[in-house]
Amino acid sequence: MAVPRGNRGPMLTADRDQADYFHELLGRKRAELDERIDKLHVQLARLDRVHDERAVRSRRRIIKALESEARSIDRMRNALGLRLGR
Repeated sequence: MAVPRGNRGPMLTADRDQADYFHELLGRKRAELDERIDKLHVQLARLDRVHDERAVRSRRRIIKALESEARSIDRMRNALGLRLGR
């Protein structure tokens, strides 16, 4: 259903509100990931000191996956930021 040209204001406001919401939501998710990655780095250092190579490899894989997820979140936040003029 087409929206009449003169009635686009509320729709744009809703779009902006939704973009703001997701930008903040992604920011919280990114902060949670940072905390988890930091904790895993501490675990990794401990495991490395006791020469538990299998656990070290496992933690490195987990860290790599979480860092990839963090980069994806950063890309989404940047795209939303551009839309929001940030």
